[in-house]
Amino acid sequence: MPIQRFTLPLPDDARVLGFKYWEATDPTTGFADLRDIHILLDVKGHLQLEPLSRRLLRSDSIDFPGHLHWMPPALERLEKEPENVDIPMLPEVIGLRTIQGSVDHIVECEYVPSWTCTPDAVRSLTGQSAMFWADLFLLTFVLYYVDIVLDVKQLWLFWQNKLFGYFFLNVAGMALPPIFTTLEAVHFLDRRTPEADRLKKVLTPKMVLPVMLLSILTQTH
Repeated sequence: MPIQRFTLPLPDDARVLGFKYWEATDPTTGFADLRDIHILLDVKGHLQLEPLSRRLLRSDSIDFPGHLHWMPPALERLEKEPENVDIPMLPEVIGLRTIQGSVDHIVECEYVPSWTCTPDAVRSLTGQSAMFWADLFLLTFVLYYVDIVLDVKQLWLFWQNKLFGYFFLNVAGMALPPIFTTLEAVHFLDRRTPEADRLKKVLTPKMVLPVMLLSILTQTH
């Protein structure tokens, strides 16, 4: 299908803050379909919402499928509490982050690099939130493996003291979380999502499930 490109000229001193659009997910593919996309601009402290398609005449009689979304989601405050939003503090968007599968899936905005320690700066530099990294290093690389060591020592203590009831009860309790997470991983691969599409692109079909199970067992998923 041929693609026709349009250019939206931005005013001088304009900052791109995000996008507003209607999103519907195709149940057969799991891919998102975006309609009626608008770009939010900050022009010298004044907000302007401009349609990206100049060929569409907006009408209240037009019903778009799906739900209304903002990207980034924090911009939704502009509709609910506009007086509490400090416009100059909103980060400037310079691009879009995508997941590359059979098609490119837009997942979030890419911001102007900042060397401050704000949540937006961390996300801009790494693509993930500060809580993601705290969870990764603290819960995954520290507490998770420390907890395993303590559980194994406790099981060995029960076995030495011939407390087999406590031993098998604790083994069952330790096995339940990995089992339920493994079942969720199997169901995840059956669903049509951008993340599953990405995995199936970089891995062979036979390797997707083993890699996911390995990541679950090592708590690196």
